[in-house]
Amino acid sequence: EALVHDSPVPIRKAEQNLGDEFAVYDAQNKVIYFKPGLEFAQVFPAIAKALAHAEMAKGDVSYRVNDNEFKARCSANIIAQKYGVDLHTVSIHAIPPKYVSLEAEDVKKELGAIHDNVKAITARMAEVLENTRDKEQAKPQTQTQNRGYRNREGR
Repeated sequence: EALVHDSPVPIRKAEQNLGDEFAVYDAQNKVIYFKPGLEFAQVFPAIAKALAHAEMAKGDVSYRVNDNEFKARCSANIIAQKYGVDLHTVSIHAIPPKYVSLEAEDVKKELGAIHDNVKAITARMAEVLENTRDKEQAKPQTQTQNRGYRNREGR
């Protein structure tokens, strides 16, 4: 719930076959599709990666998923690691060849895009997680306070 909170694009169950992917970002239709019936550890990093694509695609009418796959995978890897989710579906096995020849400033830009993705997605997540935590913490305190009040009044 926290991961998909205020998603920049709709997230829908896939009607078509996604192949080996558990979730994909469709840049043409600006929607994320996911395979239904997956376990949390499978769907969380896959949707995180698709959300990273959606974040990067904001305002870019010519966005190409393949050109940004490494940045999206890195973003999803960081998010999954932050929340203790299995990383195997978004692990980084190698750095794409195009990154080897980049100048330092270009590397900073790429890392900045990854950082911006992670920051945007985790900020939305934090809203939900903080609200949930606050509600959970409020429940036991209210019950304890009510019991204490009844005991002092003799009810």
